[in-house]
Amino acid sequence: MQKLYTSGDWSFFLSQSFHPRFLAPTEHYVQLKLTNDWDDYNELTHATRFFDEAQKKPTLEVDSHLLMKGGKLKGALFILRGELATIESRYPIPEPEKSLILKYFHIMERGQGIGQRWLKEVIIPYYGKLGFADIYLSSSHPKSFGFYEKFGKEIATYTSASDNGLLTREGKCFRVAIGW
Repeated sequence: MQKLYTSGDWSFFLSQSFHPRFLAPTEHYVQLKLTNDWDDYNELTHATRFFDEAQKKPTLEVDSHLLMKGGKLKGALFILRGELATIESRYPIPEPEKSLILKYFHIMERGQGIGQRWLKEVIIPYYGKLGFADIYLSSSHPKSFGFYEKFGKEIATYTSASDNGLLTREGKCFRVAIGW
């Protein structure tokens, strides 16, 4: 693992591989949702399936970005590159060779501005230096829409059934230009 940045007690690392233990912040988020009865969408189940399938595609690479505090994993987000059309069909990606997809962005200690700092000071500059032009992402969490609008532009909307099939989830897709 490579340390990319430090800010106070927080350290930002990059692993150029995926390991299921990196989904601990996603699991924490699902538990929080269950405790507060937010919705029935289980990101941990979906993320596990997603990465099982993504790892079978030799044309995709996964970068695991990890947020540590006091030696403990407190956040994770995943960046995919390669043949992005094999994992995303909700919107066109005009220059896939210069584009990335961000998946499963979760932080255990929320509301401190650390997610904004992570994107602005670590993720965007890191991939900008590598020559990438855009990061694409999708979210079906209305509370996250305003956060992503700070960084990019909404490019599509979608609906999907909830896990129990009783609700319809409204989602938005965003394009974040690197180097803005």
